[in-house]
Amino acid sequence: MRLYGDRIQNAHDQNDPLLPVPAHFKQNLVENCKVFADRDEMLKALPKGKIWAEVGTYEGEFARKILDWCEPSHIDLMDLTYELVKAKGHVKESDRVTFNKGDSAKLLSSQPDGKYDYIYIDAGHDLIDVARDAVAAIPKLKPDGIIFFNDYIFFSVTGLRPFGTVPVVNALVATEEWEVVYFAFQNKMQCDIALQRTSVRKSANSNGHGALSSSSLS
Repeated sequence: MRLYGDRIQNAHDQNDPLLPVPAHFKQNLVENCKVFADRDEMLKALPKGKIWAEVGTYEGEFARKILDWCEPSHIDLMDLTYELVKAKGHVKESDRVTFNKGDSAKLLSSQPDGKYDYIYIDAGHDLIDVARDAVAAIPKLKPDGIIFFNDYIFFSVTGLRPFGTVPVVNALVATEEWEVVYFAFQNKMQCDIALQRTSVRKSANSNGHGALSSSSLS
């Protein structure tokens, strides 16, 4: 995984580390992208019964939506604290829900390789935090798994600071080992974007199958 880390680190202007210049990627890497009005609509379209990780759950409201609309066989929540989750009561630990407490990248690294169908990243938004989570998450995906990034935005108008999501995502797609499969709008343009390995599509095309298992929409 050092290769991905190096690519992410080098995918920006080293003379301007505060506002890194995202990498450019080719048109063919977005041609299979399904666009949604918002992330709720995206969730409603995803297959049920998958294994999820939500990295950064905040109050647990989005985890509740995943449980209600996607009906995962299991979801691992990962966050530094669950005080707000427990206070709000949107989601509770059960045989389908595990609260994992600690540093998100370390928690991801502790999971078995190839465990997850879907990993949703919404923890620290600084460049180093997004990069650490992405590098830790990639080997934990199943071969046809999908990694989602919340807040695909270069600069937060609400937080008045740069976000690292765009440079990290663009660096991954620019390798041509990943392509954009979903994009969900948000009213403040803090959009969601989802990536899947390009090898999944190539394998499906070579076998004459149009549908990709983890990305097949209901």
